[in-house]
Amino acid sequence: MRTISLLLLFSVVVLAASAEPFVPNRRAHAHNDYEHSRPLADALDQGFCSVEADVYLVDGKLLVAHNRKDCRPERTLESLYLEPLQKRVRQNGGVFPGVVGFCLWLDVKVDSAKTKGDEAKNKEESENTCKRINELLEQYSGMLTQFSERQVKTNAVTVILTGSHSEMSPKGMQYVCYDSTSAKAVSEPPQKFSLALSENWTHLFTWRGDGKMPALEKDRLRDLIAEAHAHGKRVRFWATPEKVPVWNELLAADVDWIGTDHLKELAEFLNMQDKQPLATK
Repeated sequence: MRTISLLLLFSVVVLAASAEPFVPNRRAHAHNDYEHSRPLADALDQGFCSVEADVYLVDGKLLVAHNRKDCRPERTLESLYLEPLQKRVRQNGGVFPGVVGFCLWLDVKVDSAKTKGDEAKNKEESENTCKRINELLEQYSGMLTQFSERQVKTNAVTVILTGSHSEMSPKGMQYVCYDSTSAKAVSEPPQKFSLALSENWTHLFTWRGDGKMPALEKDRLRDLIAEAHAHGKRVRFWATPEKVPVWNELLAADVDWIGTDHLKELAEFLNMQDKQPLATK
């Protein structure tokens, strides 16, 4: 019996010693994260440092869903994301221990049935949603990056608004920054905290990951990312083909985030690459 126990103990020690350390990856971005069986948790288990949730303002509550008809009163931004993130930050000092730089993207949605395509109503709905987001985030200010006209105070979680967002001019502190939705915005200075560039892959590139990437498109990709970085903006593309050759080209071009709906596959791919060190406290 003693021999068996010693053998079991030896096996556990060998397995622990041979297991690779868990390293979060700053480039991994969970697109439509809320559609996974365990929103946020599935992405964190795979080491993702960026997640995205679609948000609707419904009867004063911020609900997470891809379409307005799918909104459920229990699936709130607070319960699915803010509360569990705050719990982790309090326990670990960050979303991941010792790591600064987790991004929570909020894709601001407008109820088209309510606004009926009216631009003024769309803008009003967007502004109301963004205002409510900032009000809610103030309750979690202890873990959030804060923005003012004078400074940016980096914290464990940075919130980035995308989609139908309305840029709010900072009055005192605010708890969100923004992305630019057009490649033409690369040359703009990061005014009003437009600190990221998001672009639809299919609007810029014809290559879908089959065969070699055309040389002209490869140059366009690298030039776009380099120019964005030169202007202080980080880059992600959406609607990218979920293929390893595309991920390889994005990495080679030094893209900041690679978005996916296939968490395990992207995590395994990135874990095979040489990782750049994450910012640490």
